[in-house]
Amino acid sequence: MSNQEPLSTLELYHDVMGVIDSYPESLMALVPPELNGYLRQPERLRWMAEMSAAAFDGDICEIGAKVGDTTRVLAEIAQTYDRRVLVVDPWSPGNTGCNPWDYHVFMANTAEYRDRIDVVRASSMSKEAKAALRSRPLCFSYVDGEHSNRAVTSDLAAVGHTAGIVAVDDIFWSKALQLAFLDAADKLWRVPVCRLGSPPMREGYLLPAGAKPRRIKTAAVADRVLEAMRAGTGLSVIRLGDGESRMLAWPEFTERRTPLFESLRYWFGAASFSHEDLDCMADGLRAAVVSADIVGVPDEAHRRQRKEWAEVESYLKMYNLITDSPLANANLHIELFTSNALANILAATDSVTVIGCRDVADYLKSHYGVKDVRWLPVPVEAQMDGFAPTEHWPDRFDELMCGGITVPKPGHLFLVAAGVLGKIYCARVKGLGGVALDLGSVMDIFAGVRSRSYMDNIVCQ
Repeated sequence: MSNQEPLSTLELYHDVMGVIDSYPESLMALVPPELNGYLRQPERLRWMAEMSAAAFDGDICEIGAKVGDTTRVLAEIAQTYDRRVLVVDPWSPGNTGCNPWDYHVFMANTAEYRDRIDVVRASSMSKEAKAALRSRPLCFSYVDGEHSNRAVTSDLAAVGHTAGIVAVDDIFWSKALQLAFLDAADKLWRVPVCRLGSPPMREGYLLPAGAKPRRIKTAAVADRVLEAMRAGTGLSVIRLGDGESRMLAWPEFTERRTPLFESLRYWFGAASFSHEDLDCMADGLRAAVVSADIVGVPDEAHRRQRKEWAEVESYLKMYNLITDSPLANANLHIELFTSNALANILAATDSVTVIGCRDVADYLKSHYGVKDVRWLPVPVEAQMDGFAPTEHWPDRFDELMCGGITVPKPGHLFLVAAGVLGKIYCARVKGLGGVALDLGSVMDIFAGVRSRSYMDNIVCQ
């Protein structure tokens, strides 16, 4: 068993990148493409397996052993850390790359570690192999079996419970394996690390990021909001988009000037921000995500459109920000508005607090019958006012966070539309016992301001 606390995903990522940088490859001319990225692979695999064994509980798994060269390395590590190696390979003559004598060579090469190795001589897609893989606690897995999308997808599902790193061979030169690798990162809630450009790296790594969160529909979000209001318990519902993606990534994975600077200018105008300012915003946003009860993220269609939308979930994984909170659609604010869900929520209360740049009290009273509307104003986004510097950060932010936000009674509803800082306000509301619902640009609809293109197709209720 490991004798230390498991590494966070971010810590593990930095260690993995350190190994990759320590054992770089160079393009080799006049050789088959599948050999590119192979020269330093043994050293990388050794370090990845050893890091996993040192930090995580479980045995080591190898799918596809051939003559046992890698198996010997894995068995040596298993011996050091008092683990076992589970090897799955059919050694079937006639399979691509398999010779009749491979199994005998494997047995001879691994004889020194026979007491550490458990062999399942069967296809990794067989019931026998899948049962053996899924029943074994694993700290490291190396997938190098049949090179097809179907087989790799099956193999990764079978070792998806691996506590540490999962290595997948040959993704550099196989598009089918690349697709299986990246698809598994999504399905297994793991962080993919690979190098498909120059310098090449033949294998890729899937880093653990915790249990995959469940997904919920917008109707279920509305039910959670109503339940919290009736029970008088705190709740935070937030949404994350491309700007939040850039802020979540600060400072490890984003440049200050581009693209983060574009979002800062969009929100706060042409103002200057210190390193400490950005640290405070990023830390506050990440803490708000951890605190949130429901997190809206871009759906698949949006993830395909823009890199920053696709990266939202990547940073949720990298910083281990999601534990028990379900994920919803980032467009849940629009779906709440265009359905009866928002009307039902507002019908359940006589009083609402709005945190935003629009005074929408008259609209909420006339359209939804809310009797009492309290407004905590924030400056309008700079992009709506010629990108002039606003006083939202840090002046208004500090005012609201240091006593400006108060909750009249437990379960009181807050409608929040304050950009990236609004997510932090939602966490503050929840901490004080209120119910915070991140409505974003829907508040512009209430105010009759067409700030987003989607509004052209929506008729105000």
